[in-house]
Amino acid sequence: MVHIWNYLTSIKMCSLRGGSGRIQAKFIARERLIITGSQHGEVRVFRYAKMVPMKATEIIRFLAHSHHVRAIVVHPTESWILTAGYDRTIKLWDWSKRWSGKQVFTGKHNLIFPILPILLLCESDLLGDTGNVMALALHPTDPLIFASAAADDMIRVWRIGEVDSLYTLRGHQDVVGLWKCDGSGL
Repeated sequence: MVHIWNYLTSIKMCSLRGGSGRIQAKFIARERLIITGSQHGEVRVFRYAKMVPMKATEIIRFLAHSHHVRAIVVHPTESWILTAGYDRTIKLWDWSKRWSGKQVFTGKHNLIFPILPILLLCESDLLGDTGNVMALALHPTDPLIFASAAADDMIRVWRIGEVDSLYTLRGHQDVVGLWKCDGSGL
């Protein structure tokens, strides 16, 4: 269950059935959408109305990953979200094209395959990292660059539309679960 709160008034605005287990959730305010990802790999999309009490209606759900959706990132200007899962994949989805899968990122084979928008599936056995992908972050000044942090103790830097990852940052002693880029290169 996902609960939406007004933090200024401490009032619960609404509750959504976003899946089961640990749930990731993101707002896309410009589209009035709430995106959830569940431990079963499912993404659910809700459209909400700005009213009190807030109303949200599920408009679509689809299987994004074969295991837990661990991270969701909303692109700041394009109609895209990135999802990452315990199935070791990172996927780019386009809501302007009925949530079709645009791209799967892989570090294992150093290839990126465009995915055809058939039945809202973006399926592949390609790996985004060699460990479960734990976190994603967009670059603050270049919205085509993002990074993934994974259970293989590495951070990979990617560019949307490129064939290979740009960099692999090695040297962590354990799972990298959080990642933040400030744009300064540090």
